[in-house]
Amino acid sequence: ILYIEKHLGASRQEEFAKLLEKHFKDKLLTAPLNDDGILPSPVMLMNKILIKDKKRTKDELEQSHYNQDVVKSGEIYFEFHSSDWTKRMVFMTTDFLYYSYATQDSDDTTSIASFSHDFRESPRITELHHTEAWYWGTVDPQAAIHYITEYIRKMKSKEATVKLTGDFAIRPSSQFTGENVLLFIDTNNSIKKIKIKSKSENGHPRYSIEEYLNAPTFDSLYTLVKHYQRIPFSVKGVPLILRNPIEEPRNFEKEIWFHYDASLEDSERRLAGVKCDGAFLVREQPDNNFRLVFRCAGTIKQCRLRQDGRLWIIGKSHFEGLTKLIEYYKKNPLYSTKNNQQIKLTEPVQQIPVDHTMPTYFPLDSSYIRPEDIKCQKPQDSYVADSDYK
Repeated sequence: ILYIEKHLGASRQEEFAKLLEKHFKDKLLTAPLNDDGILPSPVMLMNKILIKDKKRTKDELEQSHYNQDVVKSGEIYFEFHSSDWTKRMVFMTTDFLYYSYATQDSDDTTSIASFSHDFRESPRITELHHTEAWYWGTVDPQAAIHYITEYIRKMKSKEATVKLTGDFAIRPSSQFTGENVLLFIDTNNSIKKIKIKSKSENGHPRYSIEEYLNAPTFDSLYTLVKHYQRIPFSVKGVPLILRNPIEEPRNFEKEIWFHYDASLEDSERRLAGVKCDGAFLVREQPDNNFRLVFRCAGTIKQCRLRQDGRLWIIGKSHFEGLTKLIEYYKKNPLYSTKNNQQIKLTEPVQQIPVDHTMPTYFPLDSSYIRPEDIKCQKPQDSYVADSDYK
């Protein structure tokens, strides 16, 4: 048993823990040996190394997190309806943005540390997982197992000895609204799943994995995953850490409107054969750049599509999937011409062979659409600035 007294911040503690794991390897006890909460016997602990450390209070952890992991700090001013500008103290870590409640203190020299106990995480923390590659929002249970099976097969075909233990994804539960399922690969390269339970505390959701009787709870799926990427959980007595995210399958590749490695000139030649406004295709370049190309009032227009995790962004709107983006603009205007003609996506164009001797007719220099010219999706929760920043 090692008795360790250390004076390290949160980030340094993580580095210290990794050094211990690297040095002691399998001899280091890093997870409970029993899932029932009963302490192990001395016989069970033979040839194991235990580390005894001081359990820090919540206030000590918060202060350490603030002191060590801050990448930027300062002040920010808010103006709400029917109120004056109010000053908030703010700091950023690698994962979150923290801010203080409104304060009447107008002294610009006030230390940010004096507000450290008032900091709260952004109320949007419960949505952070939407931009993560490991969150599958539109995959049914059977398809999820199929995709991970294919993932294992492809990875093994590239390198037979590759270690996939701990690679994971999360999908919404098909049976219980608000709950999720953690899918991961175990030490035998088998696919396992664990239910992620959700409950409400003081009006806010809390998440925990179902395996433990006294499992810790987290304020979001994002923080749950971050925790188990550092701290192992037990799978039938075997500790396991979440490792590499398994990205959501690109279901849009089977759509006829998706064209891989298509130039703008080839896209124009394909669209030239369809004589209707709104005829469209999506082209992807090898460097992972996407463009939506469509006919508009006798010419060709294209706009950039940006992928952020599992979100797709066009202009100022975002969608949970490229297919949902396309379906939305089939029903709603994408672009408005100078004559106020509202253009919707109509007919998808297939990736057929093209005659490269065929000339192009449209002025390509003027084909790009500025993001501000794209019709925005109108979400239920939206915020609009009263004036431009000056």
